[in-house]
Amino acid sequence: KSMWAILREIDGDVNKLNEIPADKRNEFMSRMYVEGARAAKESPEAKAEIDELAKQSFVLDDPLYKQVYEICKSWSFDEIDSNVGRLGNVPIERRYVESETEELGKSLIKEKTPEVFTKSDGAYVFKGSKYGAFDNVFIGSHGNGLYGAHDMGLIQLKYKDYPDLDLSITVNGEEQAAYFRGVIAASELSIPALKGKLFNYATGLVKLTTGKMSSRTGEVVTIGWLFDEFKKAIENAGGEPTDDVIAGALRYQFLKVKIGGDVIFDINDAVSLTGNTGSYLQYAHARARGILAKSDKEIAFPTELFDEDKMLVRKLSEYVDVVDRAKESLEPHHICTYLFELAQEFNRYYEKNQVIGSDKEAHRVGIVAIYADILKAGLAILGIVAPNKI
Repeated sequence: KSMWAILREIDGDVNKLNEIPADKRNEFMSRMYVEGARAAKESPEAKAEIDELAKQSFVLDDPLYKQVYEICKSWSFDEIDSNVGRLGNVPIERRYVESETEELGKSLIKEKTPEVFTKSDGAYVFKGSKYGAFDNVFIGSHGNGLYGAHDMGLIQLKYKDYPDLDLSITVNGEEQAAYFRGVIAASELSIPALKGKLFNYATGLVKLTTGKMSSRTGEVVTIGWLFDEFKKAIENAGGEPTDDVIAGALRYQFLKVKIGGDVIFDINDAVSLTGNTGSYLQYAHARARGILAKSDKEIAFPTELFDEDKMLVRKLSEYVDVVDRAKESLEPHHICTYLFELAQEFNRYYEKNQVIGSDKEAHRVGIVAIYADILKAGLAILGIVAPNKI
């Protein structure tokens, strides 16, 4: 869809792409996709042209198409790398493009017919209804690999590159959950060594406060826009909008929601210092470090507990179990919930118990240090930096 709109936009002149400033390329690509998606929906002629163009992505035998394709693919990867870095994620280690996957997938499917797949009117079908999915065509009667063939090719490539993998996780929208149950079942039957190592995580949708986002209609927000808005909101709240603070607020807004649920995005809520937000937890950590900086006592692990310590210490002791639970279930929201509850428990403790200047200062400073370390460690698991000042 995007390529159809781009080719019409440049009208044979590739230099028009080179004239687009780097900071406008993402906006341009988004607009092209919207135009292509709209045309495919409204015009049968355009849809036929788009379907024909789609084949070019795999053969690339048209010089103009190939040149435009390579330029725009490079733009897309550059944008992804930039966004990944801004969000504090680790760099992408290996990219897989669809043109690598089709033939691999088709070859395996044909090899495993009729053992795993059945052939019907020239098409190769997987009876997914036996495995909690639905019967699905993996290779069409025209001989082209469909989504299932591409995904089986991708699974093979990952297995080749990472033969000792413990778990391969695919993340997608919840509307694709049944489809991936079928792909995983077909893959495990075709490659028994992968049984139990393929996992699909179906997520909810990201919605604006005004409704669902859609790349097809252009009702979306970009990472760049989000960072700019977060910066403004943090400044308005009296904070210093460093990249770590912005990325922390943004990441937490997603991670605190149980996977499978929709994320309702509200900028001002995400940077609040009084609610369940990344900014609040970063502030809580900075506040704890500030308390420690005011004390001249040597930090030591508490050797005894007093009645006023018990609620906070009990909460601190839950940390390892919560992390284990999040790890086993692949649900980071458990850590978010725990850290927020821990910060609230510490606030109650601090309101009732003087730390600096009390006759129990050394003891209480030790508890504050443990609290700060757990906050920092928990945020680190979420990929969020815990600043000492904010």
